[in-house]
Amino acid sequence: MKPALSLYLDAVRFTAAMVVYLGHLALASEPSFVRPGFSATFSGLSACIDEAVIIFFVLSGFVIAHATAARPTTPEAYATARLARLYSVALPALLATLVLDMLGRAIAPAFYPPFAPQPFLGALLFLNQLWYIDAGAGSNGPYWSLNFEFWYYVLFGMILFLRGWQRVAAVLATLLVCGPQIALYSLLWFAGVGLHGLTQRLRLSQGLGLGLFLLGPVIFFLAVNHPVPGEAFMLDRLAWLLRDSNILHDSVIALAFGMHLLGCHSLAAWLEAPLSAIARPLRWLAGSTFTIYLFHMPLSRFLAAVLPTPPGPWSGPLLLALGFPLLLAIAAVTEWRKQPWVRLFTATFAPFHRLAQAAPVGGTNHLRPGQPPPGHAATG
Repeated sequence: MKPALSLYLDAVRFTAAMVVYLGHLALASEPSFVRPGFSATFSGLSACIDEAVIIFFVLSGFVIAHATAARPTTPEAYATARLARLYSVALPALLATLVLDMLGRAIAPAFYPPFAPQPFLGALLFLNQLWYIDAGAGSNGPYWSLNFEFWYYVLFGMILFLRGWQRVAAVLATLLVCGPQIALYSLLWFAGVGLHGLTQRLRLSQGLGLGLFLLGPVIFFLAVNHPVPGEAFMLDRLAWLLRDSNILHDSVIALAFGMHLLGCHSLAAWLEAPLSAIARPLRWLAGSTFTIYLFHMPLSRFLAAVLPTPPGPWSGPLLLALGFPLLLAIAAVTEWRKQPWVRLFTATFAPFHRLAQAAPVGGTNHLRPGQPPPGHAATG
């Protein structure tokens, strides 16, 4: 990957994580988020939360496709990299949510839903969004997207390492387990995979690249602020299938981001100098995006519950000033420290690796390119 494009992807995922973070701080009137009456300083971003998650889906597919085209790997190595990436942050986030919710509920019970242990177990196994379950994990609302992301990793691994009828049967069985919504939104994740393929095959002129680079954000903001043609029809006719989702709107968002990223790829030479100047802090911040995404909601709600001052104009910025440094500190012991998880899953999959090595030539243990980079962020 061109260094400028890699840095730009880092900038995009950090920006998307901050949009989700700040947008949630702005939902001050929602008791399910933070303290009622808190400042809506960041209210302009609250309308873009779902769109930021769609960007994470497309970006995830793009990065995983790049990683698996970089160098040979095995099914065991692929599973190790993906699970280490997820659990290095997901498990600490669930534990932190349990503790912070328990403490916060003791101080301000009105801010918290009744405690139920089952959703936490389901979240740990990424089962909370199968079909129409839609179970949360305490105050950690953003965790829902990991219940989608995990299954996209599974589907992509099946496509990579299985062949013929085994691949078709495994993919169809997995989609049947997941249900309609995860299946529909897998199209957006795999659009990121396809986008990576386009960047490897297409050679756009800089003029056309600049046009796509600028047109993508225009379409994005039009879709955010105006209904997509046909949106109301789909929501009315397919409400039984879509429930609370809007695949047409989200597909337009994915298309707009894809156009922008395709243009960015052709403009990498222009972007290299300004991005290289801020490469070090940008990499550092981007390396914290998964933690920001998964920890910000339980931490923000806890801070809102324990703050002794009444809500006011500076409540939102105060939550940010207190919470953001804590999130960066948490990242230093979660996603910046994945090696213990890599060793754990390497040891877990070692027996399968030995069996695969002993399999006769012509079996399903095909080597395929790939090793996910350490900086990849899941969902958002």
